[in-house]
Amino acid sequence: MPIQSCLAGVRVLDFSRLLPGPYCTWLLAELGAEVIKIESPLAGDGLRHAPPGQGFEGMFDTLNHNKRMLGLNYRHPLGRAVVLRLARRADVLVESFRPGALARWGLDAAALQAANPGLIYCALSGYGQSGPYRDRAGHDLNYLAAAGLLGFGRPAGEAPAMPNVPMADLAGGLLAAVRIMGALLERGRTGQGALLDVALVDGPLTWLAALGALQRSEAGPARPPLAGGLPCYQIYRTADEQAVTLAALEPVFWGDFCHAAGRPDLIPLQRDTATAGELAALFRTRPLADWLALAEAGDFCLEPVRSPAAAAAQPAIQLRQAELGLAAPQVAPGLGADTRAVLAELDLSEAEWRELEMHHVVRGG
Repeated sequence: MPIQSCLAGVRVLDFSRLLPGPYCTWLLAELGAEVIKIESPLAGDGLRHAPPGQGFEGMFDTLNHNKRMLGLNYRHPLGRAVVLRLARRADVLVESFRPGALARWGLDAAALQAANPGLIYCALSGYGQSGPYRDRAGHDLNYLAAAGLLGFGRPAGEAPAMPNVPMADLAGGLLAAVRIMGALLERGRTGQGALLDVALVDGPLTWLAALGALQRSEAGPARPPLAGGLPCYQIYRTADEQAVTLAALEPVFWGDFCHAAGRPDLIPLQRDTATAGELAALFRTRPLADWLALAEAGDFCLEPVRSPAAAAAQPAIQLRQAELGLAAPQVAPGLGADTRAVLAELDLSEAEWRELEMHHVVRGG
């Protein structure tokens, strides 16, 4: 079975908003799951209305183009009844409200799993469903700070840098997708659903654990080896003021680089911090094109720093974008675009549909 269809037949109810949850369910949809995005009829997902010109363009369409759109007021008793009927036919539910929010509307894990014991309920929140930070508000930058990631590997007195991407949001969405996949496998063995408590602070914590940072009580080096601590793994400026990455960690790559650059004397100094100054001066002696030509002829780890648009012009990146289905323009359906079609699958009578419309519980045709 192709990987793109490994979740064929899996139905996901997506109550999430903004980036982390929709990223999780986008990944599931890319693997073949049917994702029904449930939005409140009046406004829907806030990303639909992100102000233009501030860098949010394209996010909503990318994250939601492969989903069905249901406009439903799930806070209304009639809407709650619809959700329970949907849950009986669903495999997974993903929500990203503050802990306890869905319980106020009678749609917590206990109520939904009473309707469908096989349902996998994934609650995605900032700091988890329990603990002293349970009700604390936060966003990506806060989670990176709380986990210790922003303070990791900084020399004393140096201000932390702003991340270029919302790492906690993306890591949390990916972690949620992985845990949902695991729960689906377990349900195949036991028939039982699961309650998954995934916090956005979890992703950075797993990264720090993988780097050994959580296993050390003492402070690590001022710069971790893969964050500027090694001169052979660093970003340098060329003669024409372009940025280039060198990542010659293995001795074979380092040796090849030193020979190609005409500096075999640096081979025994790969991990000497003073070598960074030698390399900075060396890269300043040639323009980027010369360094790229050396890399093409040799066998070492060197790539220029490109913008996303410039990277997308490269044939190798174009190939990967096509493999991921990212090459074609993507447009998400409008709010409630699939409402009637989704609810028709619940065998709602015309009278039930009219009652939902009369109370403004649904939106869309």
